[in-house]
This record gives sequence, structure tokens and C-alpha cells, in this order.
Amino acid sequence: MPWSDIKRELVERDRKECLRVIKCLYDLNRTNKTFLEAALGDDKAASISAYKKEISEAIDPKVEDPIELRRGRKAISDYKRANPSGTWGVVDLMLHYLEAGANQTLAYGDIDEAFYDSMCTMVDKVIEVGSSLKDSDHSKFVIRFAALNERTKGKVGWGYSDHIGAAASELNLHGTN
Repeated sequence: MPWSDIKRELVERDRKECLRVIKCLYDLNRTNKTFLEAALGDDKAASISAYKKEISEAIDPKVEDPIELRRGRKAISDYKRANPSGTWGVVDLMLHYLEAGANQTLAYGDIDEAFYDSMCTMVDKVIEVGSSLKDSDHSKFVIRFAALNERTKGKVGWGYSDHIGAAASELNLHGTN
């Protein structure tokens, strides 16, 4: 059933029935629950925390579990859909993705090209989005990115630490370290 048909059905139903359907979606799985809490809840920190947990489990899993890059990126995308105006939240999650990636590679050594390509792509995205932040959010972004640069400098292969360093230079972070 296409969205236009679902939308028409929801408009025609009474409020109680719509709330029942939303409640069923909420109870159906953790992804729906997290999305609804992020979209409608007042506690943005709690909803970001749930997405960070998802990213950590995907990008920096226990040694016996696989790294799931797509799952980590999906968590960021889902949060962005739930909070279209939540730019700091998106940047926070992007930085967390990169921090989790740094944890993984610093703990276990070099991974593979797909991993580092994903990390470099996220560096480029976070620089683009983070550069648009204002005032204290921009300061928080700069501080965390500088810390990521320091943690990985010369310690990670595949050109990843070089990529972070170049992005840090772009943000003029070398003088703030």
C-alpha cells in the first residue's frame, strides 16, 4: 500500500484509532520506539543516547561480532529523519560514528578498505554539516574533532589519519591542539 493510501486512511480515521496504530508501531520493535521518542520526545539527549548505542554496537562491536557500517550510518539517517532541524544531534552522531571507528581500529589494528572509505566519507560529511553550526555547538564540534585528530594522528593506516588531519587543517584545528 503506497504512503498516499495510508495517509488517506489515517486522515479518515479518528484520533483514538490513529493513536492505537502509532502505539502498535511503538511496541513493534526498538527501531520504531527510538524513532518516535526522537521525533516526539522532549528529552533529545535520551534519544541521541539510543542512537549512539546503536552506532557503538555497529561500528565498535565486541570482538566476535561483525562491524556493520551500514547499520551505523542508518542510525544517523534515522535520527535525521526524526529530527530534521536537529543539526547538532546529527553532528554529534557523526562524531560518535568516527569516535567508535577510532576505538575499533586503535584496539584491533588495521581493518579493511571499506571501513576506512566509510570513515573518510563520514569525516567529509561531518566537516560539511559541522561547519554550519553556530556558537557553542560549533565549539563543541571543533573540540571533539580536534580530539579525534589527536587520537588517530599517525596511528591509523589506509590514509585515514591523514584524511582526518587534512580536515582538521581545513577547520584550522592544528592551532587549537
